[in-house]
Amino acid sequence: MVFKENIKLFFKKRENRWLILSILMISLFFLYYGCEKIGPEAAKRIPNNQEYNQTEAVSVIGEIRSTDHISQITPIVEDVYGVRLRFGTYARNNTGTVVLAVYDDNDQCRYETSIPAVSLEDNTFYDFVFDEPISPIHTDSIELVITSPGSSSKDAVTLYYCTPDAQELDEKGQTLYLNGDSVQAVLAFELFGKDRFSFLWGLFLFIYVVIVAAVLGLYWVLCRKKKPLEYAFAMVALLLGLVSNIVFPTFSIPDEPNHFNTAYHYSNMLLGQEGNTVPPMVKRSEDIRVMSGFSTNPTKENYGNYFEPYDFFVDQEGQALESKDTTAVSYPFWGYLPQIVGLALSRLLCLGTLPMLFLSRLLSSCVYVGLTFLAIRKTPVGKLVFCIGGLLPMTLHLSASFSFDTMCIGLSFLLTAWLLQLIYQKKQVDRKDIWGCAILTLLLAPCKLVYLVLIFMCVLIPWSKMGEKKKKWKICAVWSLLSVISAGLFYLQIIINTVQKGSQDMLASDNGYSLTWILNHLGEAVGILIRTVVEKTNFYVNSLVGSSLGWLDTSIHQYWVWILIVCLFLSVFPTEQEKEAIIPTVRQKIWILLVVSAGILLAILTMFVSWTSFGSTVVNGVQGRYFIPFLPLILLLFRGKGIVLQESTPTLLLYVTVTVTSIAFLESFAVIATR
Repeated sequence: MVFKENIKLFFKKRENRWLILSILMISLFFLYYGCEKIGPEAAKRIPNNQEYNQTEAVSVIGEIRSTDHISQITPIVEDVYGVRLRFGTYARNNTGTVVLAVYDDNDQCRYETSIPAVSLEDNTFYDFVFDEPISPIHTDSIELVITSPGSSSKDAVTLYYCTPDAQELDEKGQTLYLNGDSVQAVLAFELFGKDRFSFLWGLFLFIYVVIVAAVLGLYWVLCRKKKPLEYAFAMVALLLGLVSNIVFPTFSIPDEPNHFNTAYHYSNMLLGQEGNTVPPMVKRSEDIRVMSGFSTNPTKENYGNYFEPYDFFVDQEGQALESKDTTAVSYPFWGYLPQIVGLALSRLLCLGTLPMLFLSRLLSSCVYVGLTFLAIRKTPVGKLVFCIGGLLPMTLHLSASFSFDTMCIGLSFLLTAWLLQLIYQKKQVDRKDIWGCAILTLLLAPCKLVYLVLIFMCVLIPWSKMGEKKKKWKICAVWSLLSVISAGLFYLQIIINTVQKGSQDMLASDNGYSLTWILNHLGEAVGILIRTVVEKTNFYVNSLVGSSLGWLDTSIHQYWVWILIVCLFLSVFPTEQEKEAIIPTVRQKIWILLVVSAGILLAILTMFVSWTSFGSTVVNGVQGRYFIPFLPLILLLFRGKGIVLQESTPTLLLYVTVTVTSIAFLESFAVIATR
């Protein structure tokens, strides 16, 4: 009775029901993707023999009638779990039965099966998995015997074969018999070894466990311990960042190869192994060897790297430095600071390549979480906006990578939150605030030029908080000047080259647009910008949330994107318990709109002159992820008194966001695992 009462009491609380519903939803999709996607892939076996495959098998042995007997003898050197044969039907529905029997060299039948000939498709390989593996310990070779009882001329199937030279057949010890006569040929077949991708289930299960731990952590911190929102964010973001680290292998994040090379170059400088110019650059021989198989379009083969017998520590030979002609990007070192520390520390500790990569990406995720944690704590308005924006699939996916977007997003969130605190909450701007915003400005502007506009939010700080109007404008001018100067020092040469020469399209050899062309053809340029906004706004919104992860090649279902967009929209509104809810005035919203519009326009213009080929009718290369730092300000434009949320709604929105993001990562894993 006591147990039943406790159960009833547990389900009476809404947050407890949300917890159960969240875990149930995640579990259902875990089982769905597991059974539909992961299971079939995990059951695939390693072909032990691929020499005589479909492309090489161009001949047929002729109809296999009831009186015919096909025998293929092949040696085995490891356990054989099955065989794959290629059948032909002459594009007709045949009758009779096809029988496959497998014998060892002691003439003992180890496997036998039969299938109706009418069920076979033309020109198709069929897999036959043995009841028990056949080991070379017990036999040196196996004999595949194919017969077709009940078949007759013009009503029988056939098999494909290859015709290698006699020397190759002798070397491999393979012999094909047609009705007892030896022929210089070999059937088109493959022998299956052990399960190749059985690890997928274990990896998928581990991801599921971490995700459930994130949901339970959200419940424990927010509902049981009643901790502030930023603590719940930190708990969930760290765990889901770990999930993203696993789901998206190194190099599968946009531009990550170049970002990795840049961070590696800076770690070389930190360790005193290289000067300040690239290329060429030096890398550990072990890193070059292991990472040679990495791909920007990962497949299940890349997941297999996690379980390869690489050493956790690198020996002396693997630590030897080799010169590598590689590509890096010209961004300030502090944009890669967590990754640089991770790489340098791993190399000092002689960690292997995979531990080094995981540690570096984990540190990147931790720094992002720390910066966003401070932003949520500081901001007096839109705490839930920062939290949900920081838990989007795209944001977490970028945070656990070598991309410098991690630092850009974290610094942008913190600077925005600090300025909002000065505008709406703090009674007096002190030296700590002045220096803090100045440092953030100096760090952020060189990382990406477009984000320097965020500092212009300082215009909304009431002059009374700074003592007098003149002092306010001096401080705002210094902040703005620091932003422009710090960015200009890093981008001056690029700007000069762009103005003088225009850009080279990354995908073609023709000249791109230049600032000079835009100024001389202002009307046409404005038309291109308007057309870009009209045609690509939907793509920008979807890619901001994370409709396509990786290099825009790992898509999630659109309805998850819609749910996350709704959560973002609702997150900006005040709750019933906010007695003095902060609502931006019309004047403030106009200025926020100008700042955001300037940032978005600058981002589009940057790609206009650096990526778009001449003659294009829209600006290419802009992605929604570029606008994540502007997300809190964009949503503040919708904040008003017209919509008021119930007290429990923010918690519900968090549960929905975490659940949908988790399912998005499960779906992404399933997509990659089936490639």
